[in-house]
Amino acid sequence: MKELTLYDIKEFKTKYNNVENKQIEKEITTKGIDNYLLNKEILKENPFVFNIDLPSYHLYDQLKSGRCWCFSSINMVEGNMIQNMDINPNDLTLSINYITFFDKLEKTNFIYNYVIENDTTIDYLSKNILNNWCGNLTEGSYYTNFANIVNKYGLVPSEIMPETVNTNNSDKLLVLWKEKITKDCLELLNLKSNITENELYSIKKQKLSQMYSFLSKVSGEPPVKFNYTYKNTQGENINLNNITPQEFKNKFLTLNLDDFIFVICNPNIEYYKKYYKEFSSHDYENPYIEGLNVPKEELKELIIKQLKKGIPVKFGCRMSISPYREIDILDTRLHDYENINITLLDYKEGLQSRAITSEHGMVFEGVHLENEKPIRWKVENSHHQYGNQFFVMNDNYFDKYVITANIHKSCLTQKQLESLTQKAIKISNYDII
Repeated sequence: MKELTLYDIKEFKTKYNNVENKQIEKEITTKGIDNYLLNKEILKENPFVFNIDLPSYHLYDQLKSGRCWCFSSINMVEGNMIQNMDINPNDLTLSINYITFFDKLEKTNFIYNYVIENDTTIDYLSKNILNNWCGNLTEGSYYTNFANIVNKYGLVPSEIMPETVNTNNSDKLLVLWKEKITKDCLELLNLKSNITENELYSIKKQKLSQMYSFLSKVSGEPPVKFNYTYKNTQGENINLNNITPQEFKNKFLTLNLDDFIFVICNPNIEYYKKYYKEFSSHDYENPYIEGLNVPKEELKELIIKQLKKGIPVKFGCRMSISPYREIDILDTRLHDYENINITLLDYKEGLQSRAITSEHGMVFEGVHLENEKPIRWKVENSHHQYGNQFFVMNDNYFDKYVITANIHKSCLTQKQLESLTQKAIKISNYDII
């Protein structure tokens, strides 16, 4: 059969129409797919109890923005600052807006430099950068980019550069940001054959100044220096006057952000190798994010080691398959999709077909072990408008959908450390790292 005919539809209809199917249809169209298929017994098997349980600090909410990478990165390191400031954990929040402002500006600079220094076309830029989900012109990013921004520009408390209407709901901001970059790329491409490279860089600087102005008007302008007063745990006022964001970061953040290694688990490519894909970094001098590929069990072991050291773990996983906006349990047994003729892809198939991706960044803050084996994981989320600030992730969900984690190098095995010395291998922009 090549063509779908009306006779085929009639045959399908005859086969479908029985009492059981019509009852299921009535239930699902009324209650919704996940509500009908929910196995409530599984909820009871995932209590919010962990024998390794790190403290939780301020609960950040990304609202309607794509900045989970930044929120989860902050959640991984802010405990270090809280300890060093000797501040009540509820009294410190760090500005996500400040970091993502410079992420956008650095991405803009990366793209302009690429246009100037490479023999490229708007067609290539459109496919590989401007409209590529894993390219540079998105609000999403990687922990490595977070580290680059914080190392270069520092940090500020959220009171100094708070969120705005446009950063909390960033769709229009992103459309205009992308529109300007695309227009500027076209102008730079048209000018390349008529003016010198130095003149191109001069024009680029003007365009970056315009972008700075645009981002400041919609996000607020980042401070160069600021005053900040807080109470320590003894109730004493600590005054920080005329301090720069770099000084604030250097004074209170003692974790070396560059010590965290991007670790992945992709069984479709060779383990104990480093991989990279183009246009994954906003740093023009180091334009690639590198990931070390290890088996899933080793990824778990690394995460547990880091949790035992008292450091939360930023990770990436698939969330679109889960009704996480209604239920705070992540467990592959929650819904019987086989009952509606759906067999879910396994982990290897999902990565190979790009159906399973690291689409959301969150933080592990605990784990429950039995005989040193993980049973369930404590997860902090940055989507709170739906009510779920924490999840219990069953280990079966980890097996199927957790793909990446950022691990402190002190947790790596000797074999893994030796693998880091290899030259990274380039993979397709659509491969999963």
